[in-house]
Amino acid sequence: MPLAPIAWRIAALIWAFQIFMMSASVKLTSQDTRSFLAVLWEQWLGGTAPESLIFTLGTIFRKGAHMLEYAILVFLVFRALEGVFSPPERFRRVAWSLGISVAYGLTDEFHQLFVAGRGASLVDWGIDCVGALVSIVLITLSRRSSEARTGEAQ
Repeated sequence: MPLAPIAWRIAALIWAFQIFMMSASVKLTSQDTRSFLAVLWEQWLGGTAPESLIFTLGTIFRKGAHMLEYAILVFLVFRALEGVFSPPERFRRVAWSLGISVAYGLTDEFHQLFVAGRGASLVDWGIDCVGALVSIVLITLSRRSSEARTGEAQ
């Protein structure tokens, strides 16, 4: 049985709150991530990893996390908007899902201006946007593929 739109709306709000809480955390700075990765390297592989490698891995990890956060958010918002737009208005549903996620990403970066040890970054916002865009493209392609197989509009 598919989840009702209200359940998707609640899930989207919970996920948005989770993003907010992660942004408010002073324990999720880039330095903390690099320290964590250095400890993991030492425990799993022994020895000390070169600082440049830890910096690169930390950047990949953090930017990947940004993309994933917003890929999940746009998916949840897309599902939450089910029934709001009719099937012929599919583009509006996609546009609203992407717009809400991108706007939330911008407010999240603004929020970080007020968190000690954190800062706003338009680069991070751009990465958030890329994650949301990749997700919505995958959703659209998946829907089209499903429609082609079943021969019905969703």
